[in-house]
Amino acid sequence: MSHLTNWEAELGKVLQRVEKTQRQKAGALSSVIPHRAKWDEFLESVKAEWQTWRSNLGRYPNCLVVLYGGLAFFEYGEKTFWPYFAKAVGSEPISNNHQTEINTAFAKVADNLELKIQRRDYVGSAVYHIGIPLSLWDGFLEICEWALLQDDWKNLSHAEWDDVIAKRAGGRTRLKNFLLENREAASQFIQEMHDAREILQQERLQPSELKQACLLRPEYFDEVPETAEFLCPQNPESLLQDRARLIWDEQRSRIILHLPAVAQSRLPAIWCIGTHTQQASISPDELVLNSMAFEPTLILKLESRQQHEAQRLRGVEPWGIFDLENRGRLVVNPDRERLPLRRYALISPKKIDVISREGFEEENPENEPYELEDGTTCYITYLDPTAKYSTLSLAHRNKKWQLHFRTKSEIKPWFFIDKAQYAANFERIHDMIKIEHLPLLCVAVPYGFFKDNVIELNHKFKVRMDDKGGAALSERRPSDGVVGA
Repeated sequence: MSHLTNWEAELGKVLQRVEKTQRQKAGALSSVIPHRAKWDEFLESVKAEWQTWRSNLGRYPNCLVVLYGGLAFFEYGEKTFWPYFAKAVGSEPISNNHQTEINTAFAKVADNLELKIQRRDYVGSAVYHIGIPLSLWDGFLEICEWALLQDDWKNLSHAEWDDVIAKRAGGRTRLKNFLLENREAASQFIQEMHDAREILQQERLQPSELKQACLLRPEYFDEVPETAEFLCPQNPESLLQDRARLIWDEQRSRIILHLPAVAQSRLPAIWCIGTHTQQASISPDELVLNSMAFEPTLILKLESRQQHEAQRLRGVEPWGIFDLENRGRLVVNPDRERLPLRRYALISPKKIDVISREGFEEENPENEPYELEDGTTCYITYLDPTAKYSTLSLAHRNKKWQLHFRTKSEIKPWFFIDKAQYAANFERIHDMIKIEHLPLLCVAVPYGFFKDNVIELNHKFKVRMDDKGGAALSERRPSDGVVGA
């Protein structure tokens, strides 16, 4: 029996769990697309049998619709679907005639499954089926944060929505186009994220327990840590406790793997990664990897008598960026359009051929030799930002990357003792600050965040003293979107 025959049966069972009343809605296949490790296994089966399958595309209909959806989720890029498709199936470039044949077969399967097809836009339909592509998720979170403070965001006119998205998306063309062309779906997902945030904060559930939030796939947490920050701003780590992650332990000169706690009911169990094994525990633990981390992909397995699980992790090959302001965690998705502007360590097993930095401290040496705890030599470049916008360009073995870093566009409260020369007139007395006048409270508001900043701040920004509301005079001082109160 072929591997795709097994996949066809397995995916058919998963598809049948999606209620027919839900299949016309955006994100209907979000729960059907396999997670990273299993997706890679699926693609291996597709590659092995593509030459036979391509001559009879209707043979594995469930596999075809999942192949479209998975590529839309993991590899979304405007006008670049077919190169990804060819790579996924292990084929030469797909001819126009063959693209038409595949699209026709996909449309027929989608129709049989009662999935929505948008005006013969097959790639757009696949994106609609899976929800928010992984590459757009970080930008989508910023839109969710914007909507939190907008009382009427659902009722904006088309022109107002277009204007807001153009400002909020900035130069991220793919994000802007997606939100403009899929407003209905985007609005549904924004509301889902708001509902999930409220429920998680009130009831202290884990994402896996929030069954009604179909968008909370593990990749959104693994590859975009800001997901946990949005859903649980007071304690984002509480939502990441069940995820393994690679960490740079600078104090001990080593690369470790954080291992999550395992429920008592699943013990005894063993963690396995390569040749390394370690007993699982009801408490979080760590596994020292060092040189073993220098692989393109790491497969972490949890094996017990009851079941076997696998998690696919990105390794440090040909390089990795570790977030020094986020517990040294590896940035597992460096292909994002933007990364937060923070301190990072660029680590690689070999010298990177070309490193170009803009907006980072230039005095930090490039490719500095560094010896790990086990004697392995690697190379490190520290990235300390010196500007609001920074860029890192890399070239290595005939491949190039360009990463953009910027500060997060969000509302920020500022506290000043006073203005001008009086700003230094204060005295600290134990846990109190003695000042001559009432402090100056300011709020930094990103450009275009509200229709009218002064009206919204007067409505939403409140000053309390001794747990009592106080009257305040507001004064607008334009300076990078700052409004004082």
